[in-house]
Amino acid sequence: MHQYLKAIGFGNIRTRKELRKLLGDVENRFTHQTIVSYKPGEDFCEYQKAYGEYMGITVCGELDEEEIFDAAYYFPYFEGSGITTYADVTIE
Repeated sequence: MHQYLKAIGFGNIRTRKELRKLLGDVENRFTHQTIVSYKPGEDFCEYQKAYGEYMGITVCGELDEEEIFDAAYYFPYFEGSGITTYADVTIE
């Protein structure tokens, strides 16, 4: 279990059972899904669920031919809305 879920308000997750329940909620009630086919019979799948404005949890893994999802990793996300830096670009 990762400590960085606290960054988006999930400091109350203490056990693996609670974590599996939370990640199952992301998988079953996602707000955004991305699927990329990269091998025959194997697709990379990313589920995102927003839990607040511009923040939530992403679960990534693979979908097999029967569309059974096998989660590999997860992380919290935050979508910024402002530009924080500027840089000059030179192309030769």
